[in-house]
Amino acid sequence: MSGPAPRRAWIAGRAVAHPRALTAEALLDAARAPIPAGGGPLRLPAPDLSVLGERGLRHIDRATALLLVALEGLVPPLLAGVPRDRIGLVFGTAAGGLGSIVGFARDAVSPDPLASNPGQFQGTVLNAPLGRAMIRHGLVGPTATFSTGVTAAADALAYALDAVESGRLDHAVTGGFDGLEDAAIAGAEAAGLARADGPPLAEAVVGLVLSATPSPAPGPRIRIAAVGTACSPRGGPGASARAAAWARRRAGWGTTPVDLAVALGPDAAAALEGCGPAREHLEAGMGLGEALGADAALAVLVAVGWLERRGGPSRSVALVDGCGLGAAIALEIA
Repeated sequence: MSGPAPRRAWIAGRAVAHPRALTAEALLDAARAPIPAGGGPLRLPAPDLSVLGERGLRHIDRATALLLVALEGLVPPLLAGVPRDRIGLVFGTAAGGLGSIVGFARDAVSPDPLASNPGQFQGTVLNAPLGRAMIRHGLVGPTATFSTGVTAAADALAYALDAVESGRLDHAVTGGFDGLEDAAIAGAEAAGLARADGPPLAEAVVGLVLSATPSPAPGPRIRIAAVGTACSPRGGPGASARAAAWARRRAGWGTTPVDLAVALGPDAAAALEGCGPAREHLEAGMGLGEALGADAALAVLVAVGWLERRGGPSRSVALVDGCGLGAAIALEIA
């Protein structure tokens, strides 16, 4: 006697906004081209808010604006024929709408009694950027924001993967985002994520649609097989090795070599060293910078680009390591 076949989570859509690549197809090439030294943080052009209309945009921070614009190409195509409680938004971020939080706090302590607007308090909630997106698209499914440093997008992916595989959602729009407002840069420097000997900080928004059915578009069918996260008790590099070992077991790969291991994060070199057997290594941070909470989603999208070019049965593991945190995402063409 057999039960229903287990559900899988397929990558059915993607979007990226990065200073060196504005399409997913260009991201792999950008990851392989080192960033010239001494250029400072990598910022995106000002987002075109005209695509969002005019309502509710008077008080909006940069990170939220970047996220909302990026989602314009991902969410609307999912709405046809799918109940709106079967679509969820799950993202990771290191700083989130920190610009709104700092601005509200600054106004609250101003001696001018009219400086503070109580109506802007809602923007200080971590989930506010996704809340705006849910309202804009009329979604009523689950929404969640993870803020766990460089592994934030991996935690979001794990949540989204479980929601699709368990049948709670038909589509989960997931990924990571961070903008480089002054407060976010100061926080990254304090956390040791902006280092003189490492890649520059970079703004990024990465969105992935995980679906219970593959995309009908031509091309390889790529699925997320497993997501593992871990931490280092001593706070140093190497946590991603434990995450990779777990993800390999969960995916059923064992110690079989993967075709590509791609890593981002302050300790990307340690991640590649400890990820297990791989035929090719790619330290993508040298070309994409340090994207904070978007690191894991960027690594996944680089792996997707590589798998699509290779074609055929292939496997990849996307890694993040830094500040004692590590993550590994197992992907395969099935």
